[in-house]
Amino acid sequence: MADNAWFTIHRPDPSAALPLVIHVPHASRFVPPHCRGDFVLTEAELREVIEALVDHDTDRLALPLVALGAHVVVNNVCRVVMDPERYAADADEIAAVWGMGAVYVHAHDGRRLRRRNWDADDRAERMNEFYHPYHRAMRDLVVDLRERFDAPVHIIDLHSFPQAPLPYETDSGSRPWYCLGYDEVHAPRNWLAWWTGRAAGAPGLIDHNRPFAGAFVPGDLPPHVNDTRSLMVEVNRTLVPVGGPDHPQLAHVHDFLRFACEDVRAAIVEGSRR
Repeated sequence: MADNAWFTIHRPDPSAALPLVIHVPHASRFVPPHCRGDFVLTEAELREVIEALVDHDTDRLALPLVALGAHVVVNNVCRVVMDPERYAADADEIAAVWGMGAVYVHAHDGRRLRRRNWDADDRAERMNEFYHPYHRAMRDLVVDLRERFDAPVHIIDLHSFPQAPLPYETDSGSRPWYCLGYDEVHAPRNWLAWWTGRAAGAPGLIDHNRPFAGAFVPGDLPPHVNDTRSLMVEVNRTLVPVGGPDHPQLAHVHDFLRFACEDVRAAIVEGSRR
């Protein structure tokens, strides 16, 4: 469960800790120098791709919650190097159709990213360096919290998305301020109810499982940890403009993150009374 150079687990003070994980997989723009040769794009072209794909400021949104008891897991490498939100095998990953599996070979606009002689051995090297240690650490963290608190672990999978669909995206409808992604097995009902209440009388505030669906849950969890709950919260990037002031609608995600901490803490207190 130790950090390494490629990801960081920001841990709260043990006296305030909660079985709550905020996952920030796509905030980094960093390409490790030894990986730069993997890519065929010029520096300017690669920066253009990264800016299109990075989840702007999601780390900034998450890190203050460490003081409230959350464990914040931040991927320190750019998703074009390794995307921890993808399935390990391209055969299982729908985004691999566009060359955007766990190790991207194409950009969001179809341009070739990796060098032409990139092969399965090169991919395996990057997976072993970045992807597998990351997933082991996430799994170990969730299992440790479940056993330490004897209560379900809750995960907030924090992302942002562009107002205009990227070329590979299939959902071209109008976009909300917030996208809530989940599956029925792991959906945290209290959190969905909070967003439903907040959205009452505010058309366009939220949408469910669009433009993106599902939420991160570590693989290979033992049976006693299968009660893990996870909600993906995707923030429309117009709310966090690069170099500009935050949009007033961003207050909703700040309020939700605080509520999530309070909700998990209340559940722990309630469980201790039984």
